[in-house]
Amino acid sequence: MSDNPWYFVDKYPNECCAETSRKGETQPCDKPAYAVAINTEDHSYWPVCIHHARGAALVGLTEILERRREAR
Repeated sequence: MSDNPWYFVDKYPNECCAETSRKGETQPCDKPAYAVAINTEDHSYWPVCIHHARGAALVGLTEILERRREAR
């Protein structure tokens, strides 16, 4: 993961980074991102869809994008 806090937005602008199982195969979720999940132990972060957002420490994607816009 990059030190750039906007890395996930640049690399995954609108897709969920979680994996799912389809017909017994692991595949990327690829659903629209809804929020950014944050691992509070190692401070990693990744965009997630509404389904994969459950139970995680989250920051809404609209808040992230608004702050990015202000920083430019």
